[in-house]
Amino acid sequence: MNLAPLEFADSAIAPSSQIDAILSLLDDPDPIVQGSIRARLLELGDLAAPALRRVSREGDEELARVNAESTLKEIGLRKFRAEMREVIAACDEGEDINLERGAFAVALIGYPELRVGEYRQQLDTMAAVLESRLRGCDNGYMVVREFNFYMFEQLGYQGCRQDKASYFDPENSYVNRVMDRRTGIPIALSTVYLLVARRLGLPFQGVGFPARYLVKYRSASEEFFIDPFKNGSVTNYSECRRLLRDLNVEFRPEYLEPVSDRKTVARMMRNLVDIYSESDPVTAHSLQHTIADLVGDEDDERDDDSEGTEEE
Repeated sequence: MNLAPLEFADSAIAPSSQIDAILSLLDDPDPIVQGSIRARLLELGDLAAPALRRVSREGDEELARVNAESTLKEIGLRKFRAEMREVIAACDEGEDINLERGAFAVALIGYPELRVGEYRQQLDTMAAVLESRLRGCDNGYMVVREFNFYMFEQLGYQGCRQDKASYFDPENSYVNRVMDRRTGIPIALSTVYLLVARRLGLPFQGVGFPARYLVKYRSASEEFFIDPFKNGSVTNYSECRRLLRDLNVEFRPEYLEPVSDRKTVARMMRNLVDIYSESDPVTAHSLQHTIADLVGDEDDERDDDSEGTEEE
Protein backbone atom coordinates (compact mmCIF):
# COMPACT_ATOMS: atom_id res chain seq x y z
CA MET A 1 0.00 0.00 0.00
CA ASN A 2 1.32 3.45 -0.89
CA LEU A 3 1.52 5.75 2.13
CA ALA A 4 2.97 8.71 0.20
CA PRO A 5 -0.26 10.79 0.39
CA LEU A 6 0.09 10.76 4.19
CA GLU A 7 3.53 12.36 4.17
CA PHE A 8 3.87 15.94 5.35
CA ALA A 9 5.54 18.71 3.45
CA ASP A 10 6.86 20.05 6.76
CA SER A 11 7.71 17.28 9.24
CA ALA A 12 7.49 19.77 12.13
CA ILE A 13 3.78 20.32 11.49
CA ALA A 14 1.19 17.59 11.96
CA PRO A 15 -2.36 18.84 11.47
CA SER A 16 -4.89 16.76 13.37
CA SER A 17 -6.66 15.75 10.17
CA GLN A 18 -3.46 14.24 8.81
CA ILE A 19 -2.70 12.44 12.05
CA ASP A 20 -6.24 11.07 12.05
CA ALA A 21 -5.67 9.78 8.53
CA ILE A 22 -2.63 7.85 9.73
CA LEU A 23 -4.47 6.52 12.77
CA SER A 24 -7.30 5.24 10.59
CA LEU A 25 -4.84 2.59 9.37
CA LEU A 26 -4.07 1.21 12.82
CA ASP A 27 -6.53 -1.65 12.30
CA ASP A 28 -4.96 -2.70 8.99
CA PRO A 29 -3.63 -6.27 9.45
CA ASP A 30 -0.86 -5.85 6.86
CA PRO A 31 2.47 -5.86 8.79
CA ILE A 32 4.12 -3.68 6.14
CA VAL A 33 1.43 -1.04 6.58
CA GLN A 34 1.75 -1.27 10.36
CA GLY A 35 5.51 -0.90 10.19
CA SER A 36 5.21 2.22 8.02
CA ILE A 37 2.62 3.99 10.12
CA ARG A 38 4.36 3.06 13.38
CA ALA A 39 7.59 4.57 12.09
CA ARG A 40 5.77 7.77 11.13
CA LEU A 41 3.96 8.01 14.47
CA LEU A 42 7.22 7.51 16.35
CA GLU A 43 8.73 10.28 14.26
CA LEU A 44 5.86 12.56 15.23
CA GLY A 45 6.30 11.60 18.87
CA ASP A 46 4.25 13.56 21.37
CA LEU A 47 2.52 15.47 18.57
CA ALA A 48 0.63 12.25 17.86
CA ALA A 49 0.36 11.12 21.51
CA PRO A 50 -3.02 12.72 22.39
CA ALA A 51 -4.70 11.15 19.36
CA LEU A 52 -3.06 7.80 20.10
CA ARG A 53 -4.36 8.04 23.66
CA ARG A 54 -7.88 8.60 22.34
CA VAL A 55 -7.70 5.58 20.04
CA SER A 56 -6.21 3.35 22.75
CA ARG A 57 -9.16 4.16 25.03
CA GLU A 58 -12.04 4.65 22.63
CA GLY A 59 -11.12 2.91 19.35
CA ASP A 60 -13.79 0.71 17.78
CA GLU A 61 -11.37 -2.03 16.70
CA GLU A 62 -9.31 -4.07 19.14
CA LEU A 63 -6.31 -4.20 16.78
CA ALA A 64 -6.30 -0.41 16.50
CA ARG A 65 -6.45 -0.04 20.28
CA VAL A 66 -3.59 -2.49 20.78
CA ASN A 67 -1.41 -0.84 18.13
CA ALA A 68 -2.17 2.62 19.49
CA GLU A 69 -1.28 1.58 23.03
CA SER A 70 2.01 -0.06 22.04
CA THR A 71 3.04 2.91 19.89
CA LEU A 72 2.15 5.33 22.67
CA LYS A 73 4.25 3.32 25.14
CA GLU A 74 7.24 3.37 22.81
CA ILE A 75 6.93 7.14 22.39
CA GLY A 76 6.81 7.43 26.16
CA LEU A 77 9.89 5.29 26.67
CA ARG A 78 11.84 7.33 24.14
CA LYS A 79 10.89 10.59 25.84
CA PHE A 80 11.63 9.12 29.27
CA ARG A 81 15.10 7.92 28.27
CA ALA A 82 15.94 11.24 26.61
CA GLU A 83 14.73 13.28 29.59
CA MET A 84 16.51 11.10 32.15
CA ARG A 85 19.76 11.43 30.20
CA GLU A 86 19.37 15.19 30.46
CA VAL A 87 18.48 15.00 34.17
CA ILE A 88 21.64 13.00 34.87
CA ALA A 89 23.82 15.11 32.59
CA ALA A 90 22.69 18.30 34.34
CA CYS A 91 24.56 17.20 37.49
CA ASP A 92 28.27 17.32 38.06
CA GLU A 93 29.85 14.11 39.32
CA GLY A 94 28.71 13.41 42.85
CA GLU A 95 25.83 15.89 42.74
CA ASP A 96 22.25 14.89 43.36
CA ILE A 97 19.59 15.12 40.67
CA ASN A 98 16.49 17.30 40.71
CA LEU A 99 13.65 15.29 42.29
CA GLU A 100 10.90 17.20 40.53
CA ARG A 101 12.40 16.79 37.11
CA GLY A 102 13.20 13.13 37.75
CA ALA A 103 9.68 12.32 38.95
CA PHE A 104 8.05 13.91 35.92
CA ALA A 105 10.55 12.17 33.63
CA VAL A 106 9.31 8.83 35.00
CA ALA A 107 5.73 9.92 34.32
CA LEU A 108 6.58 10.31 30.62
CA ILE A 109 6.67 6.51 30.33
CA GLY A 110 2.92 6.37 30.67
CA TYR A 111 2.10 9.90 29.51
CA PRO A 112 4.42 11.17 26.75
CA GLU A 113 1.97 14.01 26.06
CA LEU A 114 2.41 15.25 29.64
CA ARG A 115 2.46 19.04 30.04
CA VAL A 116 4.76 19.31 33.01
CA GLY A 117 4.31 23.08 33.34
CA GLU A 118 0.66 22.65 34.27
CA TYR A 119 1.55 20.38 37.18
CA ARG A 120 4.32 22.69 38.34
CA GLN A 121 1.76 25.47 38.44
CA GLN A 122 -0.48 23.28 40.63
CA LEU A 123 2.43 22.71 43.00
CA ASP A 124 3.15 26.45 43.03
CA THR A 125 -0.49 27.13 43.92
CA MET A 126 -0.45 24.58 46.75
CA ALA A 127 2.69 26.18 48.16
CA ALA A 128 1.21 29.67 47.90
CA VAL A 129 -1.89 28.63 49.85
CA LEU A 130 0.20 27.00 52.56
CA GLU A 131 2.63 29.88 52.82
CA SER A 132 0.00 32.18 54.31
CA ARG A 133 -1.31 29.47 56.64
CA LEU A 134 2.11 28.63 58.08
CA ARG A 135 3.04 32.15 59.15
CA GLY A 136 1.78 31.66 62.69
CA CYS A 137 3.36 28.23 63.18
CA ASP A 138 6.26 28.23 65.64
CA ASN A 139 7.15 24.51 65.69
CA GLY A 140 7.31 21.53 63.37
CA TYR A 141 4.17 19.86 64.66
CA MET A 142 2.10 22.95 63.92
CA VAL A 143 3.61 23.13 60.43
CA VAL A 144 2.75 19.50 59.71
CA ARG A 145 -0.76 19.89 61.13
CA GLU A 146 -1.51 22.76 58.73
CA PHE A 147 0.22 20.97 55.86
CA ASN A 148 -1.78 17.79 56.46
CA PHE A 149 -5.10 19.57 56.88
CA TYR A 150 -4.70 21.29 53.51
CA MET A 151 -3.34 18.32 51.58
CA PHE A 152 -5.40 15.47 53.01
CA GLU A 153 -8.56 17.09 54.37
CA GLN A 154 -9.16 19.92 51.92
CA LEU A 155 -7.55 18.61 48.74
CA GLY A 156 -8.45 14.99 49.49
CA TYR A 157 -5.12 13.25 48.88
CA GLN A 158 -5.10 9.71 50.25
CA GLY A 159 -3.31 6.41 50.03
CA CYS A 160 -4.56 4.10 47.30
CA ARG A 161 -6.41 0.88 48.06
CA GLN A 162 -4.09 -1.86 49.26
CA ASP A 163 -5.45 -4.85 47.39
CA LYS A 164 -2.85 -5.96 44.87
CA ALA A 165 -4.91 -5.18 41.76
CA SER A 166 -5.34 -1.56 42.84
CA TYR A 167 -2.03 -0.96 44.59
CA PHE A 168 0.11 -2.09 41.66
CA ASP A 169 -1.75 -0.04 39.09
CA PRO A 170 0.96 2.16 37.46
CA GLU A 171 -1.44 5.11 37.73
CA ASN A 172 -0.59 5.13 41.43
CA SER A 173 3.11 5.64 40.64
CA TYR A 174 3.04 8.35 37.97
CA VAL A 175 3.16 11.67 39.81
CA ASN A 176 0.91 13.46 37.30
CA ARG A 177 -1.83 10.88 37.78
CA VAL A 178 -1.38 10.96 41.54
CA MET A 179 -2.03 14.70 41.36
CA ASP A 180 -4.99 14.21 39.00
CA ARG A 181 -6.65 11.52 41.08
CA ARG A 182 -5.19 12.55 44.46
CA THR A 183 -4.28 9.01 45.39
CA GLY A 184 -1.15 6.92 45.10
CA ILE A 185 1.42 4.65 46.72
CA PRO A 186 3.63 5.93 49.57
CA ILE A 187 6.57 7.17 47.53
CA ALA A 188 4.35 9.02 45.04
CA LEU A 189 2.35 10.78 47.75
CA SER A 190 5.57 11.58 49.61
CA THR A 191 7.03 13.08 46.45
CA VAL A 192 4.11 15.49 46.09
CA TYR A 193 4.50 16.32 49.80
CA LEU A 194 8.22 17.03 49.33
CA LEU A 195 7.81 19.09 46.15
CA VAL A 196 5.39 21.43 47.90
CA ALA A 197 7.54 21.60 51.06
CA ARG A 198 10.66 22.48 49.09
CA ARG A 199 8.92 25.43 47.51
CA LEU A 200 8.42 26.73 51.06
CA GLY A 201 11.92 25.97 52.31
CA LEU A 202 10.63 23.55 54.95
CA PRO A 203 13.06 21.01 56.48
CA PHE A 204 11.40 17.90 55.06
CA GLN A 205 13.49 15.00 53.75
CA GLY A 206 12.65 11.74 52.02
CA VAL A 207 13.33 8.53 53.95
CA GLY A 208 13.71 5.22 52.12
CA PHE A 209 11.99 3.09 54.75
CA PRO A 210 11.37 -0.52 53.61
CA ALA A 211 7.93 -1.03 52.05
CA ARG A 212 6.80 2.45 53.12
CA TYR A 213 8.63 5.55 51.92
CA LEU A 214 8.36 8.22 54.65
CA VAL A 215 9.07 11.91 55.10
CA LYS A 216 11.25 13.22 57.94
CA TYR A 217 10.87 16.62 59.54
CA ARG A 218 14.24 17.62 60.92
CA SER A 219 15.11 21.04 62.32
CA ALA A 220 17.69 22.11 64.88
CA SER A 221 15.30 21.24 67.73
CA GLU A 222 12.85 18.66 66.32
CA GLU A 223 12.93 15.36 64.47
CA PHE A 224 9.99 13.12 63.66
CA PHE A 225 8.54 11.13 60.77
CA ILE A 226 5.47 11.68 58.60
CA ASP A 227 3.56 9.01 56.69
CA PRO A 228 1.75 10.64 53.71
CA PHE A 229 0.20 7.28 52.87
CA LYS A 230 -1.65 7.48 56.20
CA ASN A 231 -2.91 11.04 55.76
CA GLY A 232 0.30 12.53 57.13
CA SER A 233 0.22 10.72 60.46
CA VAL A 234 3.20 11.54 62.66
CA THR A 235 5.34 8.70 63.97
CA ASN A 236 8.61 8.30 65.85
CA TYR A 237 11.71 6.12 65.84
CA SER A 238 10.25 3.44 68.14
CA GLU A 239 7.04 3.09 66.12
CA CYS A 240 9.05 2.70 62.92
CA ARG A 241 11.07 -0.10 64.49
CA ARG A 242 7.85 -1.80 65.57
CA LEU A 243 6.45 -1.59 62.04
CA LEU A 244 9.56 -3.32 60.69
CA ARG A 245 9.22 -6.04 63.29
CA ASP A 246 5.62 -6.59 62.19
CA LEU A 247 6.87 -6.92 58.60
CA ASN A 248 9.58 -9.40 59.68
CA VAL A 249 12.29 -7.08 58.41
CA GLU A 250 15.51 -6.66 60.39
CA PHE A 251 16.02 -3.06 61.48
CA ARG A 252 18.99 -1.03 60.28
CA PRO A 253 19.64 2.54 61.46
CA GLU A 254 20.14 3.74 57.87
CA TYR A 255 16.51 2.89 57.11
CA LEU A 256 15.51 6.07 58.94
CA GLU A 257 18.14 8.32 57.41
CA PRO A 258 17.37 10.70 54.51
CA VAL A 259 17.97 9.35 51.02
CA SER A 260 19.17 11.20 47.96
CA ASP A 261 16.83 12.24 45.19
CA ARG A 262 18.72 9.83 42.93
CA LYS A 263 17.72 6.94 45.16
CA THR A 264 14.16 8.20 45.44
CA VAL A 265 13.69 8.32 41.66
CA ALA A 266 15.44 4.95 41.30
CA ARG A 267 12.97 3.50 43.80
CA MET A 268 10.07 4.89 41.76
CA MET A 269 11.49 3.09 38.74
CA ARG A 270 12.06 -0.17 40.64
CA ASN A 271 8.41 -0.17 41.62
CA LEU A 272 7.49 0.14 37.95
CA VAL A 273 9.92 -2.65 37.04
CA ASP A 274 7.98 -4.89 39.43
CA ILE A 275 4.67 -3.76 37.92
CA TYR A 276 5.74 -4.21 34.30
CA SER A 277 8.03 -7.25 34.62
CA GLU A 278 5.37 -9.66 33.34
CA SER A 279 2.94 -7.49 31.40
CA ASP A 280 5.50 -5.29 29.60
CA PRO A 281 9.06 -6.69 29.77
CA VAL A 282 10.35 -4.13 27.24
CA THR A 283 9.43 -1.27 29.57
CA ALA A 284 10.80 -3.14 32.59
CA HIS A 285 14.11 -3.76 30.80
CA SER A 286 14.41 -0.11 29.77
CA LEU A 287 13.77 0.99 33.34
CA GLN A 288 16.43 -1.35 34.69
CA HIS A 289 19.04 0.12 32.35
CA THR A 290 18.11 3.65 33.38
CA ILE A 291 18.32 2.75 37.08
CA ALA A 292 21.87 1.56 36.48
CA ASP A 293 22.71 4.86 34.78
CA LEU A 294 21.16 6.80 37.67
CA VAL A 295 22.60 5.08 40.75
CA GLY A 296 25.06 2.50 39.44
CA ASP A 297 25.53 -0.42 41.81
CA GLU A 298 25.01 1.48 45.04
CA ASP A 299 22.66 -0.02 47.62
CA ASP A 300 20.53 -2.07 45.26
CA GLU A 301 18.84 -4.33 47.82
CA ARG A 302 15.36 -5.38 46.87
CA ASP A 303 13.81 -5.43 50.34
CA ASP A 304 15.06 -1.87 50.91
CA ASP A 305 13.77 -0.42 47.69
CA SER A 306 10.35 -1.91 46.98
CA GLU A 307 7.03 -0.44 47.92
CA GLY A 308 4.49 -3.01 49.02
CA THR A 309 1.06 -3.51 50.51
CA GLU A 310 0.78 -4.03 54.25
CA GLU A 311 -0.54 -7.53 53.60
CA GLU A 312 2.84 -8.41 52.12
